[in-house]
Amino acid sequence: MMDTVRVSLTMIVKNEEKNLARVITSARAIADELIVVDTGSTDRTVAIAEELGARVFRFSWIGDFSAARNYALAQASGNWVLILDGDDIAHEREPGALRRDLAAQPDSVMFLRVPVRSRRWDDLGYSVSGGRRLFRRVPEIRWIFPIHENVVHAADSQEMEASCASLTIEHTGYVDPTTDTARTRHRRNMRLLRQELAARPDAPELYYYLATQYGSAGYSASAVRIARSGLARFRGRMRPDFAGLIRTVAMRAAMQMGKPEVAIAIGTPGMSEYAYSELAFTLGCACGRAGDLDRAERYFQLAIALRGRVTEYQVDAGTGSWKALIELGSVAWKRERHDLALERWRRAHETMPSEGVTAYAYGRGLLAVGRRDEALPLLARAVEQAPNLVDAHRVYAQALVQEGRSQEALEHLTAQVERRPENATYWMLAGELLHHLRQYEACVDLLGAAIERHQTNAHIYVLLGSALRSIGRTHDAFHAFALAAAINPASKIGRAGLRSVARELEFTVDATSGAGAVHATADTSPVAR
Repeated sequence: MMDTVRVSLTMIVKNEEKNLARVITSARAIADELIVVDTGSTDRTVAIAEELGARVFRFSWIGDFSAARNYALAQASGNWVLILDGDDIAHEREPGALRRDLAAQPDSVMFLRVPVRSRRWDDLGYSVSGGRRLFRRVPEIRWIFPIHENVVHAADSQEMEASCASLTIEHTGYVDPTTDTARTRHRRNMRLLRQELAARPDAPELYYYLATQYGSAGYSASAVRIARSGLARFRGRMRPDFAGLIRTVAMRAAMQMGKPEVAIAIGTPGMSEYAYSELAFTLGCACGRAGDLDRAERYFQLAIALRGRVTEYQVDAGTGSWKALIELGSVAWKRERHDLALERWRRAHETMPSEGVTAYAYGRGLLAVGRRDEALPLLARAVEQAPNLVDAHRVYAQALVQEGRSQEALEHLTAQVERRPENATYWMLAGELLHHLRQYEACVDLLGAAIERHQTNAHIYVLLGSALRSIGRTHDAFHAFALAAAINPASKIGRAGLRSVARELEFTVDATSGAGAVHATADTSPVAR
């Protein structure tokens, strides 16, 4: 056992001026030494690090995360090393807890796995994984792999690691996947992972990382293909719970593609290999999407029953408790067993009251059965706790309108437009409410601004066309409906609006044309007018 504990924080960063101060500040109470390795920042990252007392070193980026981390490790002088990224925040359980924890470790323990909690960008919960974020500074420990790098001992074994109960790390990097920074990260990671997989095709973890990266970037079909390839290549040669992890990634990607049957086919074999909560929960979701409510309910119940089963690779928090209860409530609701649905949603909220999605599920159910007074406080809590959960804002606004507080509902939705202008749904919700309130001029102004950002959203053009028609701007309405039909020829509402306005203008619309070909029967065209 080691009586003297000295902790060195090591970070590799680039252009982290927005986050770096809070990261370093969170570590100052637990680290004796702050080491920041900059890989080419063009903002104030280096200056901020120096202002906060860090020792800053520069490292030329060579496309290899392990090379940069090993360089940072070489600058450390403590006997324990703490790893934080530019989008992490360290939370110590109580002052001094980490040092006591480290001092109590036997000499055989080289690594401590720290819980890393990552918030989902859509506010539908969070993931938790144990990462080797604390380890002894000894020559035998080095970083390997250019991307999704691992820190390992030359004689690595599971006996060398223990769990850390005194520290948690909040990872904020997945909060918003729509930003330019996130898109750039996806492209970089996919390129590096493809290169690494070409060099090491017999590394099963690379199939998981690459499938996850493609899925996060929105390339669902590629994610399914890569995951299936890994499962086939290593059949019987990888840990069954790790195989289950790859299956859940592929299943979610298949559901994003609208193919729940594919997800079921991928996930079902995993239940006989190693059944655990997250795998059962994901299968339940797939069965529900496929319309098989009986199987969905069985899998959600099984997820709860398997809650205590040990697996290193369960990531999605709550799949064996409150998330399963939410889905069980949805199954009961679809069967029109409303009392049972409300009871399940109530239990989910009591289990995890800090998660906005549980307040939303229970509040939405109460509103649907007419218990508005009980629903409103829950929905207000939901939009506060889960600001990125779009449906919570929609239902909260509906509740306010039902309460006769339409202006308050409008102000709330307008605030969301200002907060997240890149999200077309908030614009549409605000526009729909303005239309409902017959504030057509304001609706036209709002949707005109929306189109500047969302030029290919057919629904916005349909709503705009309806508002324009209501204030007598028929020709402009015609153009709005025509654009909606051109963007989405399958839109029945858009084509119906186009035909209706065309009749007013004495035009005919060719029903066989995807965009709605227009034939003037009047003397002049709307463009000429």
